[in-house]
Amino acid sequence: MTDLTNFRAVYDDLTDEVMRSRNQFLPDHLRSWFEVLDTTPSVAGIVKRLQANQDIDGWMQKALATMTGMIGSGQLIWPSDREQALGMKLLLFRVFSEGKSNVASFGHYFIYVGNNINDNARAFIEQVFAPMARELRRLLERELSEIPAADRVVSLDHNSQQYADAIKALATLEEILQGSNSFPDPVEKERIIAEVSAGRRLLNAAKVRVGAIAALLSIPLLYLVKKFADAAIGDTATTVMQALEKLFGAIF
Repeated sequence: MTDLTNFRAVYDDLTDEVMRSRNQFLPDHLRSWFEVLDTTPSVAGIVKRLQANQDIDGWMQKALATMTGMIGSGQLIWPSDREQALGMKLLLFRVFSEGKSNVASFGHYFIYVGNNINDNARAFIEQVFAPMARELRRLLERELSEIPAADRVVSLDHNSQQYADAIKALATLEEILQGSNSFPDPVEKERIIAEVSAGRRLLNAAKVRVGAIAALLSIPLLYLVKKFADAAIGDTATTVMQALEKLFGAIF
C-alpha cells in the first residue's frame, strides 16, 4: 500500500478494532495494527526511525520499579524527546502484541479502575494507545502528505531483508552486465554499468533521497527490461525494480 489515502483508511479501521477489543483479543488486533505499519514501505521507515536505539526492556523495568504498595501507583516516565517517547510507546505495544506482557496488567499497575481485567485493559488503551495512535497518524501525514515522493529522504535499515534483496539484485545485475557481450555499443554498456554501480553505492548510505535513486536508475533499468526482455539481463533488471519498489514504494 503506497497510497496514503488507502493506508489512512486501513490504519483507522485497525485502530478502532484495537480500541474496541477485549483484553484476550488485544494481541491479535495489535499484531494486525503493526502489520500495516511494517508492510507499508514509506511508513515502515519512519516507524523504524522512531524505535531506533530504544531500550524497551530497561524502560519497562524502571517503570515497574516506580510502583509502591498501592495498586495503580506506578508511573509511566516517557523520554523527554517527543519522537523518542512516541517510539517507546510503539515498542511497548509491540511487546503486548507479541504476548510478552499484558495490557490489562499494565492497566492494573499504572491506572487501575477496578478488579475487572477488561476494564483495566480498556483504560490503558484509552489513556496510552489512543493518544499514541493519533500522534503517530499526525506525524505520518506531516512527513508523507506534504513531501513530494521524489523529495522524500528515507532511512535505510541495512539489516532488513528488503534492503538485502535490493543490494543483492543490483550487484547481480552489475556482474551480469560486466560479463555480457550482448551490447552493440561498448560505450553504452560502460555508461549503464556506471549508473547501476552508482545506484548500488547510494544504498550504502544511512539515508537516501528517493528521487535520486529513481532519477539514476529508472532510465537504465527500463531500457534493460525492454532491450533484453527474453534474456538474463532483462529478468535481473526486472528483479532489481521489484526489489527497489519493495524498499521504497512505487518509484518507477
